Amino acid sequence: MTNQRREGWIRPLAGGVKCNVDVTIFKDQGCYGIGIFLRGDRGEFMGAKTAWYRGLPQPNEAEARGLKEAIKWLGTLRYTSVSIELDCKQVVDGISSNLNTNSTFDAILNTCKASLVNHQNFKITLFRRQTNNVAHLLARASLYYASSQGHAIIFHLVKKKKTLSAFLGCLFPFQKKTPQFSIQITHVTNR
Repeated sequence: MTNQRREGWIRPLAGGVKCNVDVTIFKDQGCYGIGIFLRGDRGEFMGAKTAWYRGLPQPNEAEARGLKEAIKWLGTLRYTSVSIELDCKQVVDGISSNLNTNSTFDAILNTCKASLVNHQNFKITLFRRQTNNVAHLLARASLYYASSQGHAIIFHLVKKKKTLSAFLGCLFPFQKKTPQFSIQITHVTNR
C-alpha cells in the first residue's frame, strides 16, 4: 500500500487490473453514490460498478465506504493483482496507519484492512480527481439506478478518440452529447 500521489494514467503490471474509486454526496437527496471503474494493463475496459446508499456521512467516511465496496467487489471477481486508486488522502493514509480513534471512519478503515489481509496483491494509491474522472462520473450516475449495478460492456466506436465519452454516454442518459457508436451488452449484474 502506498500514499504517493500520482498524475496521469499508469499501467498496472502485466495481467493486473487498475481500479479507480470515487464517491459523490447528494445532500439534497440525503444519500451518497459510489463509482468503481476497472481497466486492464492495456487500458481496456474490464468492468464498472455503481451503488448508492442512504445517509450523509462525512466525506472521508463515504470515501472509505467506497474503498470497502471496491475491495468486496474485486474479491468476488477473483483478480489477484489490483491497483486501487482513490482521490481521498485521509483514506489512503488511514489504510497504512495503525491509529484507531474509535470513530466511524476508523471502523470502516479497519474493515478494509481486515479484507486486505486476504488480498495481499491489492495496492492502494492516492490519485488526483482529474485523472479519476470516470469513477467520479459513475458515482454521480449511481443515483439514476434503483440499486447497485455491475456493468460489463463491450463497445465498438466509430470515432476512437471518443472512446471514453461514448462509454459514458451509453451508461448515462443525462449526457447532452453522445457520439455515434454501436454497443453490445455482454453481461449485466444486478444485486
